[in-house]
Amino acid sequence: MPPLVSVIIPAYNSRAHVARALSSLERQREKNLEVEIIVVDDGSTDGTADFVRSRFPLARCITQDHAGLAAARNTGINAATGDYIVFLDADDLLCRGCLRSGIEALSRHGADISVCLCLNYVEGKDEGHFWPLRQDQYPLHLWHSNISPVHTFMCKRAVFSSLRFTPLPACEDWFFWFQCGQAGFQFTCNTDGMAVYIHRREGLAQTIGGQRTDMRVHLDVGRHLQQAEGLPPEGLFSAAVAHLAGALTCASNSKQHHADNVRQLLVEAGHTLALALKNKHSARRPSPTDPAGLAEQCHILQACALACGLPGEASELAQDIRVLGQYLCPGINDFTDGEKLHAAWRETFARTAVSPSVMAQTLRAHFEPADLVIPAL
Repeated sequence: MPPLVSVIIPAYNSRAHVARALSSLERQREKNLEVEIIVVDDGSTDGTADFVRSRFPLARCITQDHAGLAAARNTGINAATGDYIVFLDADDLLCRGCLRSGIEALSRHGADISVCLCLNYVEGKDEGHFWPLRQDQYPLHLWHSNISPVHTFMCKRAVFSSLRFTPLPACEDWFFWFQCGQAGFQFTCNTDGMAVYIHRREGLAQTIGGQRTDMRVHLDVGRHLQQAEGLPPEGLFSAAVAHLAGALTCASNSKQHHADNVRQLLVEAGHTLALALKNKHSARRPSPTDPAGLAEQCHILQACALACGLPGEASELAQDIRVLGQYLCPGINDFTDGEKLHAAWRETFARTAVSPSVMAQTLRAHFEPADLVIPAL
């Protein structure tokens, strides 16, 4: 039977933990759901490829010189034969029924890309917490930042007819999903499936270091925004508001950015704010009962809350951000109280996101704590 789903696992020196990921995929196989597992050994020196071939003969292992995550995923895409494609990092796992639920969500909503739920788990530290996931408007939110870890996405093969991952120091998955949104592919939320994003202690420093490079992607996304000729005024306005909030969020994390980087991000925020103000009167007046309008309110509330903490030299930027806040959130009187604005943002965000109770229900139905244990082989 030809495979229905191809799962691509990029692996670099992953012998110690790849068995957990592969075991979770073996549990996905069921009647009428053939799973093709492709492990791309990205120049490992610890015997990862030999381990996979000897212990998991149903997996297909491809070896290549070390070239990074994006290149490894692209190699897997080129080799995949399934109708659907999923990416799973070597130290993460998919909960039971995740692949089936993704296919059903795509079929039910006529979409090209589904995004399932995610449990973040730090080994040996806690029981995990849920990654907040918006319910819809994914192309809009991708102007702000990434929406979910890479292993929560399932794509129809057509998505890769012209797109591939761009090699970047970090955030290459965000930039790829952003490109999918701009190409017109339809996203949908899959609340019946769940993945587990496992943070290993020895990998945390590398992860935090990689996050410092997200500024580059913010600037790349900003260049796309300035050249977005195909967007109608209301779409350009919404994208600018989302990107403004994303740039300010990136700039506000002072632990991950040098002062020069923060200045670049504030300049980016200024360019984006000017674009939003230019298109403000062409855009429709948002309604909080409309999903797009609620998303706009969420982004501007976050921007206004962050504007309260901007340095004095950015006071003009902060004031202009408040102008947008007054336009999109006329029910708020004081845009100088950062604490209250942050609370309003959190409340609005919750209205756009999958509820924690739904996430907990899916986790209970499809996850066993024993799945976190690396199988003894």
